[in-house]
Amino acid sequence: MRQLFIISLLPACLFSNAALAQDCKDINFTLDSNDIGKLTLDVGAGSLGVIGSEDNDTRIQVRAQACADSRSQLEELDVLHERRGDAWVIRTDIPEQRFSIFSLLGGNYSARIDIDVMVPAGMLLEIDDGSGDISIRDFRGELRIDDGSGDMELRNIDGSVEIEDGSGDIEIDGVGGDVVIEDDGSGDIDVRNVRGDFIARNTGSGDVNFRDIEGRTEVRD
Repeated sequence: MRQLFIISLLPACLFSNAALAQDCKDINFTLDSNDIGKLTLDVGAGSLGVIGSEDNDTRIQVRAQACADSRSQLEELDVLHERRGDAWVIRTDIPEQRFSIFSLLGGNYSARIDIDVMVPAGMLLEIDDGSGDISIRDFRGELRIDDGSGDMELRNIDGSVEIEDGSGDIEIDGVGGDVVIEDDGSGDIDVRNVRGDFIARNTGSGDVNFRDIEGRTEVRD
């Protein structure tokens, strides 16, 4: 009881200032793309940006910033990579949040890794995203996305797109193949300038708008 009483005397601003302060570090590396046909991005909390290259022999470039509420937690954040046959797998490693007196008192504590990746042309890109916004531009290849939450923006994709989405708005502008949204929990969908088909199955809550679709359209609630 005495310890709890002492803690209660601490100024409230001490906790609010601590909640706002985060330590960050950069994580950067490149990967050889020779004989690579697929790239898998398995990312958790944080934003994801993908920019495509016009060349198929460009090295895969990864630029990430990891942020956490303490230096000890920050040291455990990392971006890992592993080659599996003709594929690279890039994964963000974010340990589970630990108990602390700040979380007990309602502090808003979190860790995230924001990551940007440059991807060569001609690859299959698979994304498994937990939470955070996704932005993909000028990608030349096939794209498959399984997204938990966060907004999604896709522009100038020279291939087919397949999406499963939990929540968040989806905006797609300029796709050279088909666009198939297999499942969408909530959020608006805006699709335009698609050379192939646009198919949206099992759409949840939110508006679905589309225009300038050269192939067939199919939208199901």
